[in-house]
Amino acid sequence: MPVLHLAEDKTRPTDQHFDEFAARGALILLTLVITSAFWWLRADELLDTYLSIIVPCNYQECMVVFDPSAWISTRWMLIFMLSVFTSMPVIMWQFNRFASPGLLPRERLWLRKFITFTSISGVLLVYLTMFFALPKIFAFGHQQNLTSGLVARYDAAELLRITLTIAWVELLILLAIIAVAVAGVTGLLTSHTASWWRLRVHGFLLGLLWLIIPETLSGVRLITIALAALFVELTLRPFANNDGPNGGLEFGRGILDAEGALRRIGLIDCSCSGVCPQMPLSVIPSGTTGHKAHSLCTSPVERDLLLERVRDERWTDVKIVGCDGTPLPFNLQDSFAILAINLSGLNALKSITARPMPAANPAIEYKLALDAQVNPWTAHGVRQRQLSTLQALSSSNNQHGLTHLYYSTKGSDIPWGLVLSPNHYFMPGSSKVNDKIKILASENGWTLIDVDNMST
Repeated sequence: MPVLHLAEDKTRPTDQHFDEFAARGALILLTLVITSAFWWLRADELLDTYLSIIVPCNYQECMVVFDPSAWISTRWMLIFMLSVFTSMPVIMWQFNRFASPGLLPRERLWLRKFITFTSISGVLLVYLTMFFALPKIFAFGHQQNLTSGLVARYDAAELLRITLTIAWVELLILLAIIAVAVAGVTGLLTSHTASWWRLRVHGFLLGLLWLIIPETLSGVRLITIALAALFVELTLRPFANNDGPNGGLEFGRGILDAEGALRRIGLIDCSCSGVCPQMPLSVIPSGTTGHKAHSLCTSPVERDLLLERVRDERWTDVKIVGCDGTPLPFNLQDSFAILAINLSGLNALKSITARPMPAANPAIEYKLALDAQVNPWTAHGVRQRQLSTLQALSSSNNQHGLTHLYYSTKGSDIPWGLVLSPNHYFMPGSSKVNDKIKILASENGWTLIDVDNMST
């Protein structure tokens, strides 16, 4: 199965990945064994101490063990739970070190925040539940039994099983809520990815809850699962209607090409390390979106951020403003190919090299270059789109610094040797200029020049 290549990915044999996984897994397993042995030696003392806290009556009089095997299994469940909590720093550290190299920037940020928040809030929640909330609940229930005239006899194993089950259920729900909330804050959970998160979070959470809640508590299993799904959905819903930190295209929006396919196009305003002027937002065509970068060729972080957005928003086309996309590093181009992205560009650097001085109005240059794009727009409509741009300029009372317009019918690139002054602009395109453009230029006093007929 093809996988995306991050900017700093290194080619490593599969055996090395398995060796690293085995080494980190062995360290985690060793930590669990050591902590389990530690808690096993102190399990009886811990059980006596904890039962004296949660039992609402005389511990020696009202506590019995009806099923010795259940007591043993509950004892080991407590040992496992304590060993997992004790080993959590090592588990989280090893998991973060193993997973981080293969994660995109926002995914890496999500993982670190998730580990931090769950480690703190999870321990705090379990502690408050087991040592404060449950003893009060058990005391209230015991008082109701005494009021009814019942003689209290509590199964120690069942009492502990209920306590541990409640702690596990609370912990799982908390993990799911934090995972969704952190994903929304970091920009991973948006309207584009809501279905992906909803399916996986609900699936894992509800499946684990069904397995963890014992048969003796089957009466509350469905209620617990329904409440868990409700809490997660309430957390997820505000982010599911958000387009993310970059705005971007709404789900289902884009441009229909000649075959009726939906094309979701992203214009990458890469300044090429400050060489290319910034592309104004006003020139971005309707149905497309923009993305700013300083230097994709030299910045691994910017390449990964772009790749992440392309994947999450399901773009179909990427158009680089400064170049045609060929200078981009191989890893990024290969990832675009895996995602079936059409990579192209406006080649703004070529117009910059033809200018001794910057353009008086870069927006005109970018808009004419965008009008000349033929995928997914039609090739025969290039001059018509440029006419619409010029008509919009004409209606602005000539407050745009345009005096000369150059064009060619031999290609979209600026001919070699052409020098453009600040108020001179080139209209890319390989078709002839129609009469409407000529009339409009004459009315506004623009000099229209056919580069092909210029003397060398």
